[in-house]
Amino acid sequence: MKKKWSKLGFVLIALAALFSAVSCGRGKAAVGASGEATAAEAEYALLDGGAVYGSYAVMDAAAPASMVVNSKSAAPARASSANSSLESRSGGTEALVRNIRDLNLKLIYRANLSVQTLDYDGTYNTLTSLVNECGGYFESAYKYNGGMNSQGGHPYGNYTIRIPSEKYADFVDKIGRSTHLVDLSQSVEDVSEAYSDIEARLETLNTKHERLISLLSSAKDMKDIIQLENALSETESELDRYSARKRNYDSLVGFSTIHLNLEEVERFSPAVPEKPLTFAQKIGRAVKRGFERAVDSVANIILWLTGHIVGIVFWVVVIFVAISFFRRRRAKREAEKREQL
Repeated sequence: MKKKWSKLGFVLIALAALFSAVSCGRGKAAVGASGEATAAEAEYALLDGGAVYGSYAVMDAAAPASMVVNSKSAAPARASSANSSLESRSGGTEALVRNIRDLNLKLIYRANLSVQTLDYDGTYNTLTSLVNECGGYFESAYKYNGGMNSQGGHPYGNYTIRIPSEKYADFVDKIGRSTHLVDLSQSVEDVSEAYSDIEARLETLNTKHERLISLLSSAKDMKDIIQLENALSETESELDRYSARKRNYDSLVGFSTIHLNLEEVERFSPAVPEKPLTFAQKIGRAVKRGFERAVDSVANIILWLTGHIVGIVFWVVVIFVAISFFRRRRAKREAEKREQL
């Protein structure tokens, strides 16, 4: 009986071993198929950071040379390369986020100033000297000197000035002290993150560009050559676009932008008092402004009359001659009527 059970146990053990072997074989086959599918999925999942051109797969990320692979190579190798690339890309993103704080800030300074002066030409010469002293330049300039119909007007101008960022604060301070500052607004824009993204994208595109050139030099199939050339053209277009954006940021960061409105006046606009005025001070200020406005009105009327005196005299003479003519004509008619009677 014991021998019978021992034989039965031996048979059961053998069947279990055979079933285990078959299951392992199927599991390995399934793993192999799954590994190949994963490789394809991983490769196409990286299309956002790379692409497949004919028989070649080119990854955008700054990866080792093994990332430029032939899509006809063994599936396990492709899967391992793709997975390692995904890990390196995620790790690189986290490192980039951590390192942003350690990068130099890219700041864009802008200012808008409205200033007044009693001597436009003198102030403009001072402004030009100050711009040259700071190593800046005029990006645009506009000056109004008055028109034919303007009487007693004063010149004014609008200027856009580019000043090196390190001289920005000193320039604004000197302009405020050499003129009567009416209005000033300033802004600072931090473009460090966008600048870092552009630099990273340029590095990636340069790496991709080099790999495409390398593949194009060794490609023999015409279909592969056409696809690689198209990819190379698209990559170069992206390089030009991102390079232009980087140059624009470099210009804005390196040179601050200042918009200046310069106006010549007879009297400076009253400044806002540091302390609230009393009622008596407000009355006195209102009376002073009223008197100044009355004087200005009288002066403007005199200037207008002076500018139009010739026209006024001309029309007075014309009207006087016309009235005299009609009076003589009417007197002549009345005389003729009396003679007929």
